[in-house]
Amino acid sequence: MKRNMLLVPALFLAAAILSCSGGGNDPASDGNSTGGSGSTVNQANYDPAALTDAQVSAAAALDVYFQHASVGGNVCAGIDALALASPRYASGRASWASDYSGDSWSPGYDASWYDSHDGLGDDQRGNPGAALKVSYFFESMSGSLADKVDVAMFKFCFIDSPGGDYFPGTAAELFASAKSTMEALEAAHPGVDFVWWTMPIETAQAGAKAERQLYNDAVRAYCLANREWLLDIAALESHDDSGQAIVDSSGRELLYDGYAAALDDSHLNSMGELKLAKAYWKLLALIADSQ
Repeated sequence: MKRNMLLVPALFLAAAILSCSGGGNDPASDGNSTGGSGSTVNQANYDPAALTDAQVSAAAALDVYFQHASVGGNVCAGIDALALASPRYASGRASWASDYSGDSWSPGYDASWYDSHDGLGDDQRGNPGAALKVSYFFESMSGSLADKVDVAMFKFCFIDSPGGDYFPGTAAELFASAKSTMEALEAAHPGVDFVWWTMPIETAQAGAKAERQLYNDAVRAYCLANREWLLDIAALESHDDSGQAIVDSSGRELLYDGYAAALDDSHLNSMGELKLAKAYWKLLALIADSQ
């Protein structure tokens, strides 16, 4: 399934990416936001069990592009496991791998796949740094791929926490970069639903990061105020099965130990993967219902 697109000049889009004037502003009150019809999927509403088969089928008919790294691989593993447990959740998934080497990207995705398939195309593009993740998503969605898909999304990884090796800037700077990119893409391709993600988190053993929390809070505020689609992975990871929040002494979110992979403070076990897979399907069903 694919809706018609509207293209705008590439120079306008490039200028939008370079603009970081939103940094330091209240993300919920930024007058440059485009608005939308989206909502947030988090620990309170992620379970797709109550969806009808017709709703799941409509979700499965969407053409989805998902750009990610290792935690995204956890999400995809959960999607596959959920489909094995309940065939109605078959995603039709194709898996690709884009590569950054030297100073350029080698795209791994196949835009033509969507001509004969519905469902999820996931692109494992690794961890070249947060800024390159933003620019590559923009680059990917500025070509023919945008004419093929209904839903497009990318996510950062826990290692992209602002102030670290993978993004030395602040949370406000990273949010401004992501925001200007997403808004430019929304303006260029109004037929595509672009989905935000919060940044994945880590267990108490690894510790919470103040700048990562600030980034996630900025994303939530912006998406709530502007009705943007958001899959709140941090909220899902930081609440146990009973809905209890797992936080540190400063109220910063922590990955629930029960969802953490063995001897790993950052990636997910099968329970965590399954929870995120359910959130993925709930998100797609809401998007399909909104169209």
